[in-house]
Amino acid sequence: MKKIMNKKTLIIIVIILITIGLVCFQRRSVGKITSVHLKAFSTVTEIGSEAKGTETTIFNKDDKIWIGGNVILKREAELTFQVLDEEGNIVQGDVPGIKLKESGGFGMCCITPPQQTGYYNLKLFLNNKEVKTLSFQIVD
Repeated sequence: MKKIMNKKTLIIIVIILITIGLVCFQRRSVGKITSVHLKAFSTVTEIGSEAKGTETTIFNKDDKIWIGGNVILKREAELTFQVLDEEGNIVQGDVPGIKLKESGGFGMCCITPPQQTGYYNLKLFLNNKEVKTLSFQIVD
């Protein structure tokens, strides 16, 4: 009889711990980016609501880079990014982010691309948690 009580107690404790763990995990998760893309705007383009960039992953040194996409949020979050070179060194990272208050579309304009030709990664973060990485290239 004592062994049965100990097994039941142990099972109940395990279930409680799993439940607490799931609740804590859900609280830490703010949401996810469901889609994201990059657009190039030439420096002569006046950026505004009517401006049409070109969706691409290959940019010239003198382009401006726009980041846009969709996000599903559980609560308000800050979207930030870092640009890393092929070796993983941060080449842009202290750029102010944007506050996202609800699920839906977002856009960040305009990032000045790195001036060295090569391949780069753009890492996106929601509340300092990495959620997406995009690769792009800079050409002459």
